[in-house]
Amino acid sequence: MEMADSRGPLLDTPFVGEAGVYVDEYDEVNVGDLEGDEYVETQPPMKQLYIPFDLTEASELFTSVAQPVDSESFSEAILQRSEQITPSADEQASVNSLTAKVTSVLEAMSIRQELVDGMGVEEIRSVGAYKKGTQLAGDMTAEVAVILKNWPTYTAVEEMAQLLKERVASKDTQNEYVVDVTETSITVCDGIAQVTIMVMCFPQSVQENQTEDTHQSENRVPLADIDSGLAAIRHTRWFDENVIHTSVKILARLLKDLCQRITQLRHLNDWHCELLAHFCVLQHSNNQPLPVTVAFKRFLQLMSAGFFLPDSVCIDDPCEADDLKVHQNLTYDQMEEVTTICQCLLRLLTYGAHREILGVEPGFSLDFSSTIEYGGVTISPPQHVLPPTQIVTQ
Repeated sequence: MEMADSRGPLLDTPFVGEAGVYVDEYDEVNVGDLEGDEYVETQPPMKQLYIPFDLTEASELFTSVAQPVDSESFSEAILQRSEQITPSADEQASVNSLTAKVTSVLEAMSIRQELVDGMGVEEIRSVGAYKKGTQLAGDMTAEVAVILKNWPTYTAVEEMAQLLKERVASKDTQNEYVVDVTETSITVCDGIAQVTIMVMCFPQSVQENQTEDTHQSENRVPLADIDSGLAAIRHTRWFDENVIHTSVKILARLLKDLCQRITQLRHLNDWHCELLAHFCVLQHSNNQPLPVTVAFKRFLQLMSAGFFLPDSVCIDDPCEADDLKVHQNLTYDQMEEVTTICQCLLRLLTYGAHREILGVEPGFSLDFSSTIEYGGVTISPPQHVLPPTQIVTQ
């Protein structure tokens, strides 16, 4: 099943591609055009051979042979877990307060046209789970993208960190702030919340500096980090413009929480979980948002049917060109591991273990490296179809 067209009015976006893919200044650097750069694609393009079976689209044709899951109990468990993993008002207030202080300093730098290593600030954008509203309880980190007018240097990052340290502290003398800096990012912490600042530039700024000598180029922020930051902007903007249903955000949190609790599902990153949540709730023939209980089960059914296997049509990444599949960054071994674990989870769900899967039933282990017993059913550790070395190198 194809995804719905995501085209629509964009925030200061000059052009949208034919499939709703953003084609603008936030696109990644075309590393293939940069001579001497060692960044290469790690996965070959995948074939599109099959559409995984989706029971949601064929539920009228298949009669359940098992006792259906207690929908009322399932809904209560979903609500209970959702409340547990949603940040409290105090947590959100702490993150909001620090983010406001940091962004006010950065915005002042932009308005005054202050320079760091001779570079001005072009744009400031909030990105990541905090901005999307999909962060988990206990996650006290917000992310901010700072776009400079030139290809940023390590010196520029250090100078910006020093300015932040001085000016954020001057705005609040009662609290102590710690500012850490890496080669590509800055972290500001007040002891409770934390803001990570990613420093980057537009792709054209990279192209304009390709004639630099070796010494100058070695002082620049790596292209991979710039691409990662630009991707975060594209992901956040797409999510803001396409996710209006609360059910999508609730399911995204539940999937992130599930991936944190089950080791074999940690191959799925936040972007995977958010796109899967959007797909499972909204992308079906009925064109009405599915309840979270139905969408959660649909997630396990789709993944069990091979939604994230190499030859699946899966989901086109709406923020990337060339029909890039969202799961293409995974190795074959990781794809198979995610699929087999979801098959085990779906089997548990069929036998009524929804509270155990969601994590609201204390003391139940979802360690699939050993045998799991539930309701008289034994679930053995999943086995690879091929040895991992063969899967990766095939």
